Amino acid sequence: MCEARSESAIRTGRLVVNLNTRVVWVDDQPVHLTGKEYGILELLSLRKGTTLTKVMFLNHLYSGMDEPDVKIIDVFVCKLRKKLAQATGDTHYIETVWGRGYVLRDSAATAAPQTTPADPDRSGVRFQPSHQPARRLTAYQAD
Repeated sequence: MCEARSESAIRTGRLVVNLNTRVVWVDDQPVHLTGKEYGILELLSLRKGTTLTKVMFLNHLYSGMDEPDVKIIDVFVCKLRKKLAQATGDTHYIETVWGRGYVLRDSAATAAPQTTPADPDRSGVRFQPSHQPARRLTAYQAD
């Protein structure tokens, strides 16, 4: 698992993660993170664009030893997002993939995807609930 990297820093938008010094920079200013926050951002950076599960984060942070509940990852990600948003002026790089985990993307990639009318699967039409009360179903009556 000892893999040599020719690049010791990973850039995502204005965010730079230096893997050698374990320091995160935004616009040449250091961002102060806890060890766990850095570990989460490190893994996201190493696998940028890939959805990572909470179990993957636990394995990376705790190496299978005395792992807490997976919900702690949500807490770490929330705090990490706040620090990054404050450092970047509210630019968001960490995206939630509901039911799956988290993914790191360049800020332009986190915007809503552009759709074309020729693409029926991505027409942009979303379910909108009706505000009408539900009708009561009655048994079928034969004539």
